[in-house]
Amino acid sequence: MIRLDVRIVRVFVAASAAWAAIACNAVLGIEEPPQRPAPGSDAEPNGDAGSPDLPIDASPEDAAMDTSGDGFALDALAPDAWPESGPSDDGPTDGANEASDVLGDASDPADAQDGDAGRRDGGDAGRPDGDAGRVDGDAPRVDAPRPDGPMPRPDGLVPPEISVVLTIAKDQDDATWINGTDERLHYDIDSLYLEVGADTEAGKAGLRFDLPVPPGSTINSAIIQLHRTIGDALADESMKVQVYDSANVPPFDDAHTHAPEGHAPGGLWPTVVGSIWVGENGNPVQTPELKGLVQHVVDRADWVGGASIGFVFSAQVMGVRWVDFADSSLGTGQAFLQLAYTPP
Repeated sequence: MIRLDVRIVRVFVAASAAWAAIACNAVLGIEEPPQRPAPGSDAEPNGDAGSPDLPIDASPEDAAMDTSGDGFALDALAPDAWPESGPSDDGPTDGANEASDVLGDASDPADAQDGDAGRRDGGDAGRPDGDAGRVDGDAPRVDAPRPDGPMPRPDGLVPPEISVVLTIAKDQDDATWINGTDERLHYDIDSLYLEVGADTEAGKAGLRFDLPVPPGSTINSAIIQLHRTIGDALADESMKVQVYDSANVPPFDDAHTHAPEGHAPGGLWPTVVGSIWVGENGNPVQTPELKGLVQHVVDRADWVGGASIGFVFSAQVMGVRWVDFADSSLGTGQAFLQLAYTPP
């Protein structure tokens, strides 16, 4: 009984002391220090729901050392461990002391020297070489335009295109074949014409030009124009043309007796350009593009600039009719070759 009374007295004394302290603190304006929450409790001791709390008697060193996450210490650097002032990680590398600039973020294997997005080392979108963050040129570049047209010479200059018009000026540079093998410089002494036909005479006409094109040139355009004089062929009937597969066609000659293909070594190249409409009497007749024929001759290994190239015209669709074109000896309407090429 005496022992129980002593306990009651002690409890009463402790409670009275606690209430006296609380009353004293209230009078003096002293706040009660925060209390550690009970284990497993979600309540914040100071009513702050968003951040862990630092006990009022904890030093910055304690805060730096306490990483338990129990709400009583901040995982922060102590003041004497804060970074010193100096270059930030946004600048270029400064040696072994800035290993992160070279290797990237060690926590992310993707952060390396390949300029991935999100790097802090300046290797991203602002690259001066036009890449989008890569150093190996994956993104389209602006410093290597694709060439268009003739390739530059070794001196860096692009050769200019050259245009020429080559007109038949000598009688031995145009001819006609009558009855297959009779080579003539013109139809006869009174008829200064070149005949092409599908009648019994089966006329064919030849033209020869001295070509001032050096080996290795690119032929950009080649067109021949003749002038129709007389004939019974219809305007919508047509001729075809072939080129001699020869690097130098000899002059035509009244004394020759052979078919057109026998006039030059190599004969006629099999490729044919057709649908050359013969048109009306008294009008010019122009071929389609012949640059493929000319290029074939210029590409020959034995071609030299200034050598002669030759063409032969024959009937394509003409019924049993014929058409005559002006021979150079007529003095007007002679044939010409209009040529454009780019030298090597």
